[in-house]
Formats: sequence, structure tokens, C-alpha cells
Amino acid sequence: FIALECKSKGFTINRLTTLQINAITNPTEGMLVYDININCLKVYSKKHTSNTFEWHCFDFQSCPDN
Repeated sequence: FIALECKSKGFTINRLTTLQINAITNPTEGMLVYDININCLKVYSKKHTSNTFEWHCFDFQSCPDN
């Protein structure tokens, strides 16, 4: 669940295809993109059980550990 609030600034998440997301050469932890092929918000992070960073799809209200 992500809540972003601001009274004076806008926030736009990049809308990319799955191929474009996979082509990002140097993603940063916490990076957000919207995957238009599978209709979900993706966050670049790692699960607490892993040492590897990956794109995790937030397609329902939850944590990436589910």
C-alpha cells in the first residue's frame, strides 16, 4: 500500500512495457514504474528472505513478502 500526498506538487509514475522495465540497466532500490502489459505498479526492492533485488508487482494491497 502506497500513499502519496502533497498540496503543491504532482507525482507521475513512468508507464513502461515489461520489455522496457527489464531493459533498465541500473535500477535503484525503491524505484517505481507502472507495467502497462500486466497492469501493476512495480517496485524495485528485495524481500526480507532474499539478498537479491527484483521488480515486485503491487497488484493488490499488500507487502512484497506475500
